[in-house]
Amino acid sequence: MRLIKFISFAEKKQLIHPSISKIPQWWKDGESELPDGGPGMKTCIPFMEVMNSGYVVNSPFDIFIGKTEEGNVSIKWNGPGERWSEFLQERPKELGFKIPRPAGHLPNHFVWSSLWGWKTPKGYSTLVTHPFNRFDLPFTTLSAIIDSDVFNGNGNIPFFIKENFEGVIPEGTPLFQLFPYKRDKWKSWTDDSVRDNVQYNQLNELRQPGMSYKKRFWKKKVYE
Repeated sequence: MRLIKFISFAEKKQLIHPSISKIPQWWKDGESELPDGGPGMKTCIPFMEVMNSGYVVNSPFDIFIGKTEEGNVSIKWNGPGERWSEFLQERPKELGFKIPRPAGHLPNHFVWSSLWGWKTPKGYSTLVTHPFNRFDLPFTTLSAIIDSDVFNGNGNIPFFIKENFEGVIPEGTPLFQLFPYKRDKWKSWTDDSVRDNVQYNQLNELRQPGMSYKKRFWKKKVYE
């Protein structure tokens, strides 16, 4: 088993520790079977597993999103200690102004100023991204790759807030997801020789009664 080490840049009592990624409630409440007996959303293991992979950095307190009388975004939070005064920042308009904004989001360019760093084993990097498939969140975090075996500091993670959102981002909300992976060299080509095996064996197997991707192909991954 590989070890990822998290490094705190603030007092631990002031932080929610990065946690194992968890399945959102809307997935738990989803359908396992359609009215006609067909498979429902919860039978799609790949869709579920990506949300349950890696680690998440959560909001350490409630974040209040509103608007001023002039119509500008107002963000407040009750972070303990001086270090939390820069937990969430808005970047100058000139910085990253050419980044395409996600549809339905404000143009304002914000960053999560994480007070966590992490270290992965030699040869392992980390994908930092918006929590997978969490389009229900009132913001979208951008993605990046950090070679976290050699750089272990905290950093600024850009994000955008959805238009017309006013309310609370509750304590414990996942802000971004961390997915460690092994670096390697890859080469690609088209291989038609395996097409028949895939079509007539793997795909046909999944059509058999009682058979599923989970039973036939899925390999469980462990994050602790």
